[in-house]
Amino acid sequence: MKLFNAFSIQMISALDEASVSFKKISVEQAKNLLAGGADSYIGHTDTAAVVGDLLGMKVPAQRRFGTLVPGETAIVAQVIGGRLPEGCTTLPDGFSIQFFQVTVQ
Repeated sequence: MKLFNAFSIQMISALDEASVSFKKISVEQAKNLLAGGADSYIGHTDTAAVVGDLLGMKVPAQRRFGTLVPGETAIVAQVIGGRLPEGCTTLPDGFSIQFFQVTVQ
């Protein structure tokens, strides 16, 4: 399953008409959904490390663009609180990561 740290309209491959649903999920739910493996689209090393730490798995930083096709589901690990400071390995005070299951129809 694809793992992102942000979502953009341009990520939908069939853009003429699509519906996108977002469901906030727990860390445990994200772990279960990613148990078969995470195809990382997280481009920043620090963000990938912090997300991987929360999930208890290695999340490689891979700076690349990903798309979703209708019927596909992905996980978005959204950083809340601003941009993570350079070099951080844990979440600073005032920051959190919220997980969302995103489905394109």
